[in-house]
Amino acid sequence: MGQCGSWVSRCGCGKLSARCDTPDELAVPLNIKPLRCPWCQQPVTKKQLREQQQLKTFLNRQPFPCPHCGRQVVCPEQSDTLISVGLLITAILTPLVHFWQISWTTPQQVFALGLAIVIAGILTQKLSKAETHE
Repeated sequence: MGQCGSWVSRCGCGKLSARCDTPDELAVPLNIKPLRCPWCQQPVTKKQLREQQQLKTFLNRQPFPCPHCGRQVVCPEQSDTLISVGLLITAILTPLVHFWQISWTTPQQVFALGLAIVIAGILTQKLSKAETHE
């Protein structure tokens, strides 16, 4: 195992190895695209959240202050659920439909459905303004 820690052949730090330990390369689960603050439109990175000790709050889906403007934002779970369901359909259900030879659908249709759900999850993945109770 090399100095680099992600289970990819080449990570963003430019090192070629089996695993990348570079802190910036640790990904928030299922975050496909950079998340932007709905107040100031600045990207909110995992590194910024870690520096402000807000990463655990972010991962628990609780409101946290934006590192740029300080206003409360939250990451809703809906998009992560869509991505997870879409991956489940494409990775698990599609091979089972093929194996069981179900007559009313084809594996290609099931795969397309799962792919459409993943794309919908990616398109809806964003930070939201946290509700304030005054």
